[in-house]
Amino acid sequence: MKVFGSELISLYNGDIVMIILAVDEMDCERLYHYLTIDAYEFKKHIAEHLPEVTYLSVGFKNPNGKLEWNKNYIELPKWYDLN
Repeated sequence: MKVFGSELISLYNGDIVMIILAVDEMDCERLYHYLTIDAYEFKKHIAEHLPEVTYLSVGFKNPNGKLEWNKNYIELPKWYDLN
């Protein structure tokens, strides 16, 4: 599973989502599953260093270059809960 980067998007309510970019839809699904089940240290790191990010998700760019992502967002721990 490879990760090609990330993008930040702002939702209508002002929340910010970090989209982790995978190679394709299959890797996207595997990465999403991993982030929902494991990856606590990764999520904690994001929460500490980018406290403005509220959620994580994964996505990929389709053959037309359009970003597609999972809209079932993964909530990050709040930075103040980590202390």
